[in-house]
Amino acid sequence: MAAVAEARAAFADTLLKLDRAIDERLGSLRRLIDEKSGPRVHPYVEDKVHYQGDLVTHEGSTYQALCDTGRAPPDEEHWICVAAGGLDGLSFRVRGTYQQDEPYSRFDVVALNGGSFVARRNSPGPCPGDDWQALCFQGKKGRAGPKGDPGERGRSGASIKGCELEAERYTLILNQSDGTSLSINLRPLFEAYHAECNG
Repeated sequence: MAAVAEARAAFADTLLKLDRAIDERLGSLRRLIDEKSGPRVHPYVEDKVHYQGDLVTHEGSTYQALCDTGRAPPDEEHWICVAAGGLDGLSFRVRGTYQQDEPYSRFDVVALNGGSFVARRNSPGPCPGDDWQALCFQGKKGRAGPKGDPGERGRSGASIKGCELEAERYTLILNQSDGTSLSINLRPLFEAYHAECNG
């Protein structure tokens, strides 16, 4: 019984040492991952303690806690700003063909007379003008290229082989050499003739 108890104690001691070794190894792996990935930044949360060194985002800027704090950034005693929020950038906005009565703003791009123009300020006035900058113009027509080879000769057109008249339908049928036929409605012609005679 004493040997079994001793073996159990030795086994428990070995398990404890193994758990510690695993925790140490996992801790070093976590540190390596954090060093490689960089510090984690979280959104600022009200009614929560943020600890010294925590990085948070708040109203477009990033702050680091100088101490354990429950105050909101940008309190300079408790937070340091590590990245201030920037202004919204401006970029070109394509507005299609220039329309004289249309309102335009800075960086609006319009097409006019084969070229394109960008507005230099809001309400730039008529285009082209001092408040418009030309971006590009239509190029000149290039020289004609070499004449191509003639194409294959097309099939001969169909010719009229004969005709039939369907009087009850006022229809003239033209039979063609390729086996097709064309139907011509003559009723409007007769109606116009009848109207002229009776007029």
